[in-house]
Amino acid sequence: TYPSEFTTENWPVRNMKEQADAIDAPGHKVIGAVNADFFDIGVTGWPDGAVIHNGEIIKEFCKEPSNTVYFGITKDGKVSMGGYTAFLGCKSNLYEAVCGRTELIKNGKALENGDASLAPRTAIGANEDGTIVYIAVFDERESNSPRNGITYRAMAECLKRLGCYNAVNLDGGGSSTFLVRTGDDYEVWNKQPGATLRKVADGLAIIQK
Repeated sequence: TYPSEFTTENWPVRNMKEQADAIDAPGHKVIGAVNADFFDIGVTGWPDGAVIHNGEIIKEFCKEPSNTVYFGITKDGKVSMGGYTAFLGCKSNLYEAVCGRTELIKNGKALENGDASLAPRTAIGANEDGTIVYIAVFDERESNSPRNGITYRAMAECLKRLGCYNAVNLDGGGSSTFLVRTGDDYEVWNKQPGATLRKVADGLAIIQK
């Protein structure tokens, strides 16, 4: 998903409920969604990495090529993910794609990462043949302590146990949003009741047709 009314100067950010509402329609029912890329918060709103939607390259350049990762669906319905160089090599064959930072699992191996900080995090991955996609938000909180979360390494190990053969990290912290349809509305499963949803640049929606 992405805001359709954007310009080269500004990308109007919207929270995930607003993004889900914007694309929800008969025969195109949003049953869940999560936030996607890091973005220029408070300034232009532009996502840091590339965006492809319905086969159209909305944005190709990225802020940090060496640390950019992508998750995409090819035009023949297969999962594709990896670094920015891999994205450039297959972009013409992608139907949907968003970016993030940090590859978590590659070819079945949980990767090391020097950043051991704790933070809420969002990730997406797939099993070895790409037939199952796993979307996860790790947002552990305690009522009487500051926001905590999970390390990159612990997240990678958890995703691997779930069945991920490849996985990438998306935006986290206050951006992490796990949206689930409940009847005619949505619930956010990872934030405290009443918490303000952050407006983000783009997201990934699960569609029931």
